[in-house]
Amino acid sequence: MALPFHLTSRPIRDLRLWLRRTDKLISIFKEL
Repeated sequence: MALPFHLTSRPIRDLRLWLRRTDKLISIFKEL
């Protein structure tokens, strides 16, 4: 998965939030 362009220029805080969202999606895919 590639990071959206607008996130790369943002602070690390937003990046951590994005990683949390992706972790949730990955956990859902693992459950499937």
